[in-house]
Amino acid sequence: MHKNICWSARAILCSVVVNPSTALAADALAYGPAAAWVVPQQAPAAASGESGAPLRILLTDVQLNLAPTVSESYFDNVLLIQTPQGLAGTGNIAVSWRPETDLLTVHKLRILRADKEIDVLGSGQTFSILRREDKLEYAALSGLLTAVIQPEGLQVGDRVELAYTLKRTDALLGGVPEQLVATQPGAALARVHLRARWPADYKLTWRASFLDGLQESRVGDAIEVSTTRDNDEPLVQPVGAPARFAAIRLLQISGHTSWGEISRLLFPLFDRASKLSRTSPLQTEVARIRAAAPNARGRIEAALRLVQDQIRYVYLGMNDARIVPADVETTWSRRFGDCKAKTALLLALLRELDVEAEPVAVSSVAGDALPARLPMIGMFNHVLVRATLAGKTYWLDGSRSGDRQLDDLSVPNYRWGLPLRAAGAELLKIEAVPLSSPISETRITVDASAGPTAPATFRAETLLRADAATVMQQAISALTEKQRDTALRAYWTRQSYWSHNWDEVTLRAVKSEFDDTRGILRLSMEGQGTMNWQGDQHLMWPLCVGNGNVVDYKREPGPNSDAPYLTDFPAYTRISERI
Repeated sequence: MHKNICWSARAILCSVVVNPSTALAADALAYGPAAAWVVPQQAPAAASGESGAPLRILLTDVQLNLAPTVSESYFDNVLLIQTPQGLAGTGNIAVSWRPETDLLTVHKLRILRADKEIDVLGSGQTFSILRREDKLEYAALSGLLTAVIQPEGLQVGDRVELAYTLKRTDALLGGVPEQLVATQPGAALARVHLRARWPADYKLTWRASFLDGLQESRVGDAIEVSTTRDNDEPLVQPVGAPARFAAIRLLQISGHTSWGEISRLLFPLFDRASKLSRTSPLQTEVARIRAAAPNARGRIEAALRLVQDQIRYVYLGMNDARIVPADVETTWSRRFGDCKAKTALLLALLRELDVEAEPVAVSSVAGDALPARLPMIGMFNHVLVRATLAGKTYWLDGSRSGDRQLDDLSVPNYRWGLPLRAAGAELLKIEAVPLSSPISETRITVDASAGPTAPATFRAETLLRADAATVMQQAISALTEKQRDTALRAYWTRQSYWSHNWDEVTLRAVKSEFDDTRGILRLSMEGQGTMNWQGDQHLMWPLCVGNGNVVDYKREPGPNSDAPYLTDFPAYTRISERI
């Protein structure tokens, strides 16, 4: 198992109210008009009966003012409430920001009802500022603040408009601008206005998909790209296709010239964090591993186990920690860290053990669409260690748990990664390979010697490996002996093999054994039941074990309707039966 929240997280759930009177400047909202660079847009009138959806988006306006270190993002959204269900969708308005880098300025929040305009803020309502963390179950703290308000008196037929600007001042790694702007993929949009501007003497690259009409122009001392689109219908998505075939109206803007530049920028962060002094307490662990493991393979396995087992996962996304890894001494002292800290620690151990290894940044979201994106640090949200032994590559993830033997490690399904090197590196394809051992292996022995219609006795054993073993073991190890017995009986009885092929199954005994050294969970059972047979009086056989799923490969007409289907590879399950 592993965590993917390492470089970014959003705040939604656990709330702590911040007293505005004692808040710092960035901890409080600002109020005022939009900046002079903003070009105001008007929402179109909605025709009656145009849509029966609870909400209709009349205007989505996104305007960007980009420059090194400082960027401004202006948003203006107008929603039409069309049904009572739509009241719930607009009744709670929330906007989040990072207090250490962002200044959030609200320009207007108003309700438009026929010819009447209601100034929500002017009527005395105020935003409440909350510290809400939505990833606590993943041990992740983002530090985001959220301003929330519930406009009073909303009615069906109202139009609700919220406009605000997020100004971000962030010099980390040179403060190079990078932006992804995508329209809501599943919604019909009455009007979309996208606009971005930056100094004419500053080089930015942009790329658009499914945004015909987006044009670049020189306006005074700035370069601008902009488009206004009316009545965009939702794009039909190619169901089951790889991520690179997703149909998204997307504008990408980046000041980075290449993935190699990002590789060079991030390398020093991990190089510094993974430095291990001669007097470090970790040197004792290095000596212990070296003495206990006779070869490099055993030492890699021991180092990975130390990081997974002795450093608990905690993500801290405040300040520079959202990108900069904690150094190994800090991580070892406090015994917790996120994927960056765990990667730095694992790199330090492997370096001391004379193992060739490097950090590789990956994306759990972009998948195989990553090469189609402009180079951006924000594309990555996880980092791994790529170790090489005897010419073979092993992918080590300190944020996982339960990895024991190198030969049992599967190639992660991130598709692409960026090695972080002093000289820079381009994207590296991460190709999955067939599994050497089944994730689930079941052996069934049946004694039907009493005859085909008489009750038969059976014994079954399932070996679970990798994540399947770890997840199951963690679940049953927390149970009492009685609860464990009940859970194991439920596991066996819900297996489709027994429900399809047996009648009146009675379980006599169930058992589980976990081999922590190899990471294998052994589940066994004994019982009795009546077998289902098919055929005639001259030929009889048990029902076959198989996959009865039927896949319809025909897609709706639309973008990339001829795209291939993504399969669950690698997957390896084996069931054998002896009667």
